[in-house]
This record gives sequence, structure tokens and C-alpha cells, in this order.
Amino acid sequence: MKNILFLFLILLSQNISAFEISFQNSYFKFSIINVGLSANYSNDNNNYSNFEISILNIGIENKNTGLGIDFDLMGKFWYAEYEGISVYRYTLLNICFFWNMFDINIKNTHNKISFDIITKINIIEMINMNDFIFSAGIRINTYFGRDNQNIYGKFTGLEIGYRNVNKNNNFYFLFNFF
Repeated sequence: MKNILFLFLILLSQNISAFEISFQNSYFKFSIINVGLSANYSNDNNNYSNFEISILNIGIENKNTGLGIDFDLMGKFWYAEYEGISVYRYTLLNICFFWNMFDINIKNTHNKISFDIITKINIIEMINMNDFIFSAGIRINTYFGRDNQNIYGKFTGLEIGYRNVNKNNNFYFLFNFF
């Protein structure tokens, strides 16, 4: 596990330095708070729903390649198990790597819709350090922008894909806003 974390941090440092060099060719994205609802389905009938909150989401995307990275400072996940058990999780340093395949600019505005392929990792589980959450899938986000600036705020998002929570495989669907 330590080797994987070390490799991940090396890759992360390379992505950050590349974006700092070409910052004028990048979009800066931010959101103070993200709130979402999701449903998770698995083959072993371990289905559950989530209420998710993430605080201070900051992201940067290269305009030329569409590659980007998002950071959530802290996240709280409330899992409402269908068997009647509720579980709370707190995560720190949540990272999402994405590739923006294409954007649709909304006519006569500075708003846009992006279609991304994503990989998300919740690195530090604050209750049990051995737990982790890994997600991969497709994301559609709407952003609002300002005139002649490369700063966008996230408005709504929709994700669908694969999620692994503590070695349990799930198919997930997430709707978030703000």
C-alpha cells in the first residue's frame, strides 16, 4: 500500500508542476461546497444510498489536452444501508483525475457543459486508515463562468460508473450540485 501511495504522490506532483507551467492555457475551477445524492448497486445485494458533502473543491484543467485534477479538502459520506444500518465516513484529501472529452458552450453566456472520464480516490479515511474509496466512470458537469476569465464555478454534476468501497464492487449513480 505504501508503494502505491508513493507512486500516486509522484504522479500527482508531476501533474501539478505541468499545470503551473502552463497556467495561462488552463481553466481554474472551484466550488465551496458540493452536496450530492447517490445510489450504489452490487451483485451481492449490498445496495445502499449516499448523502455526500465535500468542502472546498478546487480544480485545474489544461485547455489543450483536457486533462485535469480536482481536490476536495474534506468529505463526509453518510451511507444509508438498505438493511437498516447507517454508516458515517469522513475523508480527507479526495483527488479526482479527469479527461474532459469535450465541452458544450451555452449560447450567449459564459456557461458550459463538460463531459469527462474520471478516476477518483479518497486517500485518507479518517475513521479507519485501511479503508478506501475508488471510483471510475463518466461525469457530466455544468459550469458558470465570468466574462473574459478562465475561472468557472460548478453548478450541477452527474456521475455514473464503478465504485470500490473497501474491496466491495459497486455500480454507482451520483447527482451533485453547488
